[in-house]
Parts: sequence; structure tokens; C-alpha cells
Amino acid sequence: MYEDYTAAEDDFKRNLDSGGADEVSNLFYLGLAQYYRGKVRNAIEVFKEVLCKDPDHLDACTSLAQAFREVGNIRMARSKFNQSLSLNSDHVMTRQLRGDLLYHSGEASLAVNDFDVRF
Repeated sequence: MYEDYTAAEDDFKRNLDSGGADEVSNLFYLGLAQYYRGKVRNAIEVFKEVLCKDPDHLDACTSLAQAFREVGNIRMARSKFNQSLSLNSDHVMTRQLRGDLLYHSGEASLAVNDFDVRF
């Protein structure tokens, strides 16, 4: 509620250190906390770890794609957005983010498909 990502990051690290049962979720949320704190490169590594443990984690894959975009790695961002859509072709957030990436990369004709609400 207060968007205290520093405290959230500390909490998720503590949860991971205690060996809690929900390791994948704690890792994912740790990555989000780091991303929102501006630690995008750290978040990339955490999202990769989530995907090693759960290759079908759609939100981690989409978050990884967006993080790659943030650091300017457009090729990997596009690859991870495509991977997310292979997991769920109707995932609206992934379509919107990939469409935005394509549009700003000069591929407006491809971006239109992601913005089409009838998919």
C-alpha cells in the first residue's frame, strides 16, 4: 500500500533465508521489489532464477522481458515477451508491453496485432 520497496525487499530476502515453502513466489516478489527500487539488473537475475525453478511462470517471464527492455536489451526483451505469449497467448499485459516495444522499435505494423482487442 505504501510502496515501501526497500522494506518489501528485506522481507522477501528474510523469507527466502528462512527456507519458506513458497520459494518461487518469494523470489518473484523479491525481483519485483528490486525492479521498482531501480535495481533492474538485480531483478533480471532474480527473474531468471524464478524461471529456472518454474519455466512456466508467466509473470516472471513477462517481468524479465520488461526488465531487459529497461536496460536496452531489445532482442532479449522481444524473445521473453514471445516466450510469455507462448505460455498464454491471451495475456493482455504481455501483449500491451510487447506491442509498445514493437511500436517504439519502429515496427508499428507488427505492434498493431498486439493492440487489437479481438485477438
